[in-house]
Amino acid sequence: LSSQLKGSHFSLTSSIDFGARPRDWGWWPKTGRDVAEWYQEGISLSLDLLDRLPEARSILAGSIRSLWRIPSCRDALEAAASKLLKGGPWIQGWLAVRSTLNYDRKELEKNQDAYDRLRRLAEQLRPSDLLHRARAVILSHNQIYDFSDGEPDEVDAITSRIRAEELAQEIGRALAIDTSVCQQFVREVLESKEAPRAYECGRGLAEGSTDLADMWNEITATYKASNPEIRNLSLLGGFLFQAHQRDPAFCAPVLDAVAADPQLSSYLPLLQIRVAIDDNAIRRLRDAIHRQATPASAFYAISNGLIKAAPTKSLDALLKDLSTMPGGVEVAIDILHMRFYCESRSDIESAPHLIAAGRFLLKRANFAQIHGIRDYDLAGVIEKCLGDSKGQSTAIKVCRSMRGALDK
Repeated sequence: LSSQLKGSHFSLTSSIDFGARPRDWGWWPKTGRDVAEWYQEGISLSLDLLDRLPEARSILAGSIRSLWRIPSCRDALEAAASKLLKGGPWIQGWLAVRSTLNYDRKELEKNQDAYDRLRRLAEQLRPSDLLHRARAVILSHNQIYDFSDGEPDEVDAITSRIRAEELAQEIGRALAIDTSVCQQFVREVLESKEAPRAYECGRGLAEGSTDLADMWNEITATYKASNPEIRNLSLLGGFLFQAHQRDPAFCAPVLDAVAADPQLSSYLPLLQIRVAIDDNAIRRLRDAIHRQATPASAFYAISNGLIKAAPTKSLDALLKDLSTMPGGVEVAIDILHMRFYCESRSDIESAPHLIAAGRFLLKRANFAQIHGIRDYDLAGVIEKCLGDSKGQSTAIKVCRSMRGALDK
């Protein structure tokens, strides 16, 4: 079906002249009528297969942009959209039409009738209820030009992404008010492997909620009941970030409870970094290490630009605690490299005790077993911590350790 509806990019990267049997390009339409009949039959077939082929709706949607360029296909596409809408919203179709309006706007405006018809089709397909609007905006993963209301306009990719994120946050606020739709959609988001705007939706939920604690309890209960193989934590992170902006006192007891919860404790670093990375945060993370409640790999979540704000002495203690865990040395080195990188970008001189912590970690590193750290990150820490006379003894030990690892 996908091949029959393919309307552009007919090309090969190699010759078809090979093998013992004659080969050619296959059937090629000789007239415009042949083209029209081919695609009209494909559109009709996609509608006939709806009950047997769940992918038919998305396949047809993916063909809209190329088929709309063929005048004889427009009636068939409009009729197909009307039929599909009888069975419920056609989100993929709306996204495809919006994408066509944005990407092909200049070409379409040369044919005002085609342009006006496509705009009317977009309005016809636009999801009107909250649930389907939420699905279209928050769960769609490959569209960034599809969500601005009103006239399509020429904007860059960053502006379009920001618009989509703002709309996702707005929908989150609306979901916080509509509890029945909220419960259904939150479960869908949490069990979705691809929900690129779940974080912004979580922020909106925190903004619109009348009771942060009740909303958090509801979200986490749904998360715990979700399939652990596919559940998505982004919505929880967004909620905590915005809840902290709204009420800084709210998050401390929540994160303490996360640290003590067997189903959530392994995600403590990821949720903590969404709130703050201050002395209290590091105390909480160190407690999790001492109780062996969180695996070392989970601490990769704090190896990002926010680590720049971590108090130096507390960070030093956290890295040393982390190095005592299985696999913890490489994670600690990765975090320290990110801290050094952020400081170098801001022309900040690194604290002596963090440089000393780097030497401590390099001495403990088992180079025969380190697999989770990039050579670039490791080189950055080595250059920062072993570049003077104070690092000479550590440099010798590291070289011997590396040579021993290579001999193995």
